[in-house]
Amino acid sequence: MIRLFPSILLLMWVGLTTIHAADDVFEFQISQEECYPGDIVRILATMRSSSVRDFHISIPHSDELHVIGIEKHPVHTETGSYVQTIQWIVQPTRAGTLVIEGAEAVIGSDTSQERISLPKLNLTVHSYELGDDSLDAESLPPDVVGNSGYTLYWLVGIIATVGLMAAIAYWRWPRKAELAGATPAHPTLADLLQLVTDNAAGQTLIESFLTDSPRKLSPQLRQAMEQCAYGEHPDWGALEKALIKEVGK
Repeated sequence: MIRLFPSILLLMWVGLTTIHAADDVFEFQISQEECYPGDIVRILATMRSSSVRDFHISIPHSDELHVIGIEKHPVHTETGSYVQTIQWIVQPTRAGTLVIEGAEAVIGSDTSQERISLPKLNLTVHSYELGDDSLDAESLPPDVVGNSGYTLYWLVGIIATVGLMAAIAYWRWPRKAELAGATPAHPTLADLLQLVTDNAAGQTLIESFLTDSPRKLSPQLRQAMEQCAYGEHPDWGALEKALIKEVGK
């Protein structure tokens, strides 16, 4: 037994047929009268009786209906009667009008069985339109075509703007790199003397003269620079005198 659907109470059943046999009442119905090939269809048989007995339904095999599963619902009571329900879950395999006939309600055990014929059920299976499965491209509606023209112009404008900005950036980038990479002229000793005289020279500048200056420095000037660059108490006056002596050469 396969349980595929938790409840049958949510379904809108059609084609309901009621049969009375002794104190038993049978209902035989189908969940829908129209569908398409492959749709899920439910066939429901219900027995209401004064006692609980073995109950199942027999439906003749048909190539037009593929049986997915058979579900037997728990027994419950309604207004003093026991209600037993069996549901067949099927799929139609072709389009056309399918007649489900020859179904029987089988009551009791193998040694003592009672068979009740159930009425036939009709199911109309519609065919799919050929165009539904076509791989041909469909034309857009006129209003969509009109709007797509404006959209195309808008996209072209954006692409052109982005391209122009990229070209400008590409042209300016080497210029920026060239300017950024250009090494400014190193201050001369005369420049350094002016800065020292104006008390505007710092230890970092003096250190750059010691490490980066292409000019050869006299031992006296180098010593004065090293004292100002690395000493705890820079002697700027000594450096100024050394620079005056060096620049005057």
